[in-house]
Amino acid sequence: GEAVFVDDMPAPEGCLYGAFVASPATHAEILDIDFAPALRIKGVRDYFDYRDFLPRLEDKAIPTENAYKPFTSGEASSHYHCIGMVVAESQALADRAAKLVKVKVEELPGVFTVDDA
Repeated sequence: GEAVFVDDMPAPEGCLYGAFVASPATHAEILDIDFAPALRIKGVRDYFDYRDFLPRLEDKAIPTENAYKPFTSGEASSHYHCIGMVVAESQALADRAAKLVKVKVEELPGVFTVDDA
């Protein structure tokens, strides 16, 4: 047999693509997220982050105890910690738009040893 990879398959009509918005700091409090510049690009459909999941978490549609949270809400605990996602009509557009999302953070002290952890 021969392996078929997702990148080798044609995209279905109307397919959308996503690009993650990541924390610019290793350990930081997230103060503000401005995604408006990303949405101004033609072909960018939407941006979403933890706020889009809050109603589902609050009404218990998603169990909150030990629930996997795809996006951090207040504190990034690692470099490139996922903050949100831009959705666009092509991967190139999504990647470009994700770089335009402005994430304002206050850097917090890092933890660099096992003893500090």
